[in-house]
Amino acid sequence: MPPESIETWVKNGLMDPEMISKRFYKEVVFLTFTEEQHLEIRKKFNSYLSLSEVETYWDEAMFTKYLAENSQYSSILLLKEAAPILFSMMVYLSTFPLTIHKRISEPLTLAYEDLITAMHWLQPDPNDGLDRTKSPTDRRRYIFLSLADISGDFKYNQSEEMEISARKAFQVDDHSRNWACVNFDEKGDEMYHDVLDLISSDRMQYVQPPWGPYRKEEFVGLATHLISPTRLRQLAISRVRFKVLVKFLLAEYLNDGKAEISMNLQALDTSADSILNSFCYGTDADDIVTWPKFEYNLSENTPCLFTSILRQIENLKRDPDGISNNNYNTYSPENLLTGHILNLATMSQVLFSFGLSIGIEDLNLLFKYERISSSSTCPTIDHFMSLLKFKPEDHWDTKILFIAGTNASNSETVVFGALLRGRNEDEKILEDLDDNDDHRPALFQLIPYHDTFSGIYGKRAMCKTVSKNLCFGEQEMGFSMVLVEGMKTLKILHKITGGGFGSYGATLWRGDWGIEVEIIKVEVWELA
Repeated sequence: MPPESIETWVKNGLMDPEMISKRFYKEVVFLTFTEEQHLEIRKKFNSYLSLSEVETYWDEAMFTKYLAENSQYSSILLLKEAAPILFSMMVYLSTFPLTIHKRISEPLTLAYEDLITAMHWLQPDPNDGLDRTKSPTDRRRYIFLSLADISGDFKYNQSEEMEISARKAFQVDDHSRNWACVNFDEKGDEMYHDVLDLISSDRMQYVQPPWGPYRKEEFVGLATHLISPTRLRQLAISRVRFKVLVKFLLAEYLNDGKAEISMNLQALDTSADSILNSFCYGTDADDIVTWPKFEYNLSENTPCLFTSILRQIENLKRDPDGISNNNYNTYSPENLLTGHILNLATMSQVLFSFGLSIGIEDLNLLFKYERISSSSTCPTIDHFMSLLKFKPEDHWDTKILFIAGTNASNSETVVFGALLRGRNEDEKILEDLDDNDDHRPALFQLIPYHDTFSGIYGKRAMCKTVSKNLCFGEQEMGFSMVLVEGMKTLKILHKITGGGFGSYGATLWRGDWGIEVEIIKVEVWELA
């Protein structure tokens, strides 16, 4: 039985979801923003209210207006479909983790306190004032839950998922690890522990005398009563819904607040489908995104996918006339001409994967080859390798290789490539002394799947084979690409069974496969 005072709190209505949410805002959320940030957010919030001052909240139209005034031209065209999804995401997070108790029959609105609470959950490193240290996986989960629109009995291996969840719960900074703990166990999954963490934390126990603190175990019964009967792994995002959002994120990523860019809608659609093909279990329009696939792809393949919307939300608390400390700032490339493999959509794809450590303000096309006919001339492998090499003093510069063509077995368009940096004179992959994984070389696929294959420290990034081909990786181990002499064929091999570890890791869920690509275009770009 819980202590008598907790029972009294419940009887007096002090542990009703609405009262818990109000207490959470007062004791935790409000205090995570500075006075200057509150002033800036309040000023922007008020600027979108009706002049009649009757409304004290944002509706969807006001939120859409804010997004439109801070988005690229290409993005604005997509807001008609994307804004309702983003607004419902913010409304969900405004009462998280007790969202299930919000009266869904009422029109969706955001009061100032609601907006602040949603912003709190989306902060990069939320110091949420609760007792358990939050990991990056937690924020990705908040985003997933706020987007989920489907529930069902989706199959998963519970013991495997519990093991993955436990490992990721401790992937936090060293100084915070003492407060990390498992949040998926025999008592409940992460959604259960979100509620338990909230109501049992020391700062949330200032309810009425006698004050806590009481042990977390004494709130288990109440947490069980407050949680949703639907569990995290019984939720999913429909492909159609997620594609609308991904297209907006692709278009908006390159927004630097200065340059106006116009993105090709067909290229945008192709890039969005490629990303969705990796997040979903298939390529059909009625496919879904479950939590395990969402977490894997967002953490391993597209860690910067939501950067543009997070930037929009964080800009609410920034003084536009002050010194920018925008951690999400990107640069809009001005020298990307039409007809290249590297267009604005594929550039966003690359940056979704490899992050903002790559500055793209100074792009330089080093090499372009297009096979117009079977008689087209092309460079030798030796000459091509020399284009990809670095001088010892420039080994942390970046070059990106793109190869586009068709799958020889079904004529499907494919795009593969390599991010080249951090190599010594023997072409071995160097370990970054700053421990930044974004700096290691990687191979990637952009079309028709979006996937990345990270380089392994100490392994050779590329080499010339005895048959005078250029090999990225080690054949029969992990992921490898072989550019055949004559530059007419690219051989792809993806191995997860046997052979040990290669130079580039493979993606477990994709299994063993290989294709032969008939090359159409090759490009090498240098990022200064």
